[in-house]
Amino acid sequence: MTWYDQPQWNGRKAYWDEVRWGRTPEHEIAVACFRKQHENGWLVKFFLFLRRIGEEQINYVPVLAQSFLTSPTGSNQTTNGGVDSTWNNSNNTIEVVAGGGSGGAYALTGGGEAAGGGGGEYGKTSNFNITTPGTSTFVWRIGAGGAAATATTTSTAGNIGGDSWWNGTTQAGATVGAIHGNGGGAGTANPTSGGAGGTGGVGTTHNAGGRGGTINASGAQIAAGGGGAGGPNGAGNQGVDIATAGASNGGQGDATSGGAAGTGTTTTPGGAGGNGTELGDSVHGCGGGGGACRTTSGATTAGSGGLYGGGGGGSTLNSNGTLSTSGAGAQGIIVLTWTPAPVLVSKPRAKIVYRRY
Repeated sequence: MTWYDQPQWNGRKAYWDEVRWGRTPEHEIAVACFRKQHENGWLVKFFLFLRRIGEEQINYVPVLAQSFLTSPTGSNQTTNGGVDSTWNNSNNTIEVVAGGGSGGAYALTGGGEAAGGGGGEYGKTSNFNITTPGTSTFVWRIGAGGAAATATTTSTAGNIGGDSWWNGTTQAGATVGAIHGNGGGAGTANPTSGGAGGTGGVGTTHNAGGRGGTINASGAQIAAGGGGAGGPNGAGNQGVDIATAGASNGGQGDATSGGAAGTGTTTTPGGAGGNGTELGDSVHGCGGGGGACRTTSGATTAGSGGLYGGGGGGSTLNSNGTLSTSGAGAQGIIVLTWTPAPVLVSKPRAKIVYRRY
């Protein structure tokens, strides 16, 4: 259902989403959220609505606000981060997830291995002070996901993701920052190591990304899945290690709360890691690692990491001159959450429009 739909707000999308509603003998009550697109992502505000039965006036109170920064990736930005004048210096959090690494790729007749990419780290800090909310600007960066690796007559290691941070020109000098996941290895060495999950960022709280799955054998076509991103509930799970011909699964993000692990397959493509939904609005979260892919002929593609921060799966192909493509790592994210001051707002003669989908 939707209470009110306004497709454009200063040239960008904006709309109300109803989350939950109820009715007493005297009142209609709802918790609803307003989503407004800004230049770097979305601003989401949750409100408590109250209307007396038989009256048209609606009273509402803001209870939570979040700004999700998702673009651009890989470069420093200087903006207010979507924060408005309701920012609360005494009750807020800033969460960052780094980009995941991509898996390795292998394409040669005979034995060959391709390990999974590591998941991005999660970092958090609380009660960040803003002098003039809505006006003050900060330098921040969203880590890009590691680009997919390709191979046709060789082996290619995966690529690292990018660091994410808030309030600093570098990750090490920021108020809160998270370290990228590394790319997975590829080749005929035993073992072929999975990419390390991100760890060691700055800030108050950190949970590591899961490492990519490792190959514990040589002389066979073997591929391992990517690691899940770390999250607020724990470290990302590692991609599944493997020692026999085949392809393994990725790891779930954020302990048991993030995006699902991608499935390893022997037919292309590998299963993509699931997108997370646990960072406050049931849309954004910490991604799972992509599943690996191993085939004997034809172009082969492994599963990409899930949004946000999942590592990509490894791809191996028993064919010389045919394209093998690993799973890409997923980009990172920054989430700013605050509790606005409780101000009662009334709208006389407001009309509630129920729309079913």
